[in-house]
Amino acid sequence: MGTQPTQTLLSAERVAEELDLSALTIIRWFRSGFIPGHKISHKVVRFDLAEVSQALKEQAARRTAEGKR
Repeated sequence: MGTQPTQTLLSAERVAEELDLSALTIIRWFRSGFIPGHKISHKVVRFDLAEVSQALKEQAARRTAEGKR
């Protein structure tokens, strides 16, 4: 049986450190659907930094494309 790659899930605080933002911003963006996250329990959310980075790149590309219209 094949093994699946493991996914490192980070806290909002750790993602905020990586992106030089506040943890509150990360939580707000998750709640608004701006970035993806994985709800572990009713109080705990974890983030895959690669998924978050990709979502932010896609959002930036959309804003750039919309500005060029």
